[in-house]
Amino acid sequence: MNDLYAFEFLKMQKVHHEYMSLIIFRDTISRREIKDLKVKELLNLLGKVFVLHTLSQDSGALYESGYFKPGAN
Repeated sequence: MNDLYAFEFLKMQKVHHEYMSLIIFRDTISRREIKDLKVKELLNLLGKVFVLHTLSQDSGALYESGYFKPGAN
């Protein structure tokens, strides 16, 4: 099984780790009482930048899964 799917397992683990990191980050921001609203706004922006950076590195899985339709930019 490792011979056939090792690369796919590693890729899946990496994507899952990035996804869970974002979920935990957003959950922590929403649960914490942040006194300065500007800080909360900047942390949300940081999360969006993380997502865009991740998508710019490798968005092929989204095309393969059908999330992005053919021809989507």
